[in-house]
Amino acid sequence: MKVHSNFAVQFKLLTSLQAMTLIDNTAPFERRCVDIDESGSLMEGLKNQGVRCFSALAFTVGTPQTAPSDNQYDESAVKICGADPTLGQVSSSRRLQFGAMTLIIALLNEQVKSDSADTGALVEDWPAAEKQARLEKKNRSLKTKA
Repeated sequence: MKVHSNFAVQFKLLTSLQAMTLIDNTAPFERRCVDIDESGSLMEGLKNQGVRCFSALAFTVGTPQTAPSDNQYDESAVKICGADPTLGQVSSSRRLQFGAMTLIIALLNEQVKSDSADTGALVEDWPAAEKQARLEKKNRSLKTKA
């Protein structure tokens, strides 16, 4: 039973670390930009504005808690795509921004759920480096027992 409990804690930790990597890493962000806009102009426009990951994009227009207005989306598209963005460019920008906000909300929701589900573990209160070190130590321990 103790091994199962440790596995659950490790799984929550790993899931949280993967989510943090997803929102702060440039590679998944760039891949999603290309999926939405194959021309690369969306990615280039975002880079020119200093936006290189989902976590940065999520706060460019409003906040994940507050839905941006149509005017805010349009102003953002002008900054990203230039003076007179097409309807397609505005749509692409909105899709990417909505996805970034959704990722942030999902990550925060998962963190809240894992905190309330296992109050004794205090996994979320550890610094990231401590979490990673504990996970690696636990993985080595499990490998030697197997």
